[in-house]
Amino acid sequence: MRPFMLQTGVGIVTKTKKPGEHEITVFIQNDITDIEEDIVSFSGTLKDNHKDPKGNKGGGSVDRGVTVKAMYHNEQPHQFTSPDVVVGEQVALYQVGSDNRYWWGISGAKSNLRKLEHTQWRWSNKGDPTDDGELKKDNTYVMTVSTRDKKISLVTTDNDKEKATYKIEIDTKKGSIVIEDNHDNFIKLESPEKKVSVQTKLVYIDAPETHITGNVLIDGTLDVKKDTTLHKNLTVKSNTSTKGSNTTDGKTTGKGGFYSGSTEKKKTGSSHEHDGHIFPG
Repeated sequence: MRPFMLQTGVGIVTKTKKPGEHEITVFIQNDITDIEEDIVSFSGTLKDNHKDPKGNKGGGSVDRGVTVKAMYHNEQPHQFTSPDVVVGEQVALYQVGSDNRYWWGISGAKSNLRKLEHTQWRWSNKGDPTDDGELKKDNTYVMTVSTRDKKISLVTTDNDKEKATYKIEIDTKKGSIVIEDNHDNFIKLESPEKKVSVQTKLVYIDAPETHITGNVLIDGTLDVKKDTTLHKNLTVKSNTSTKGSNTTDGKTTGKGGFYSGSTEKKKTGSSHEHDGHIFPG
């Protein structure tokens, strides 16, 4: 059971938190109204400015140590990283009972000072109601947002009998988006190169019309099951088979056989017909 924590004050971060760490050093701000920009320069003792019920100030000063160590108090159970706080940012300070240790959390003040960040969330994927084990990457769905690494990713697992696992990653540094699974399927968009790569067994397009404005290079066999109209030249590097009629306005050339039921040429090209075959001239 998580212990009850009471907010005991606020603090100012004196040193930018290192990546992956949860402990920070803070200057206790409770009774200080004017904070210098150079937080590290504070030294000595803190004055006791508290007043009693009659309005009398406390006497002398209190040696509390200029800075204290504080461990991150995570109030968001799905978040597995602590915020990347920086020098000068304000945090809330917590304590448990009479324990002298400090814990810290986000206060929201001066968060505009934040620079590059790295945050990860995990959601449990344990379908077994008796499984009380630790949450790890192999039994959780994980989402990571990192302006430090210039990446956003989502990763799933198959520990609860999923048929596939997925990884989706946006890499803004490289300018790419990748979608892949554990079945050797792969899609990649490379923005600077204006290139899309697809690796899979079958690509199925269900559309009444597909318009390709540029050249089409086919290294394998092209099987056309209905009538085909070609308005420009067709170059075939392997066998091409059609079960319907072919109408061409330009030249048809190829390194393999071009097989069809019937072929009509509207213009004279270098290709020749012979027994239902078209061979390069």
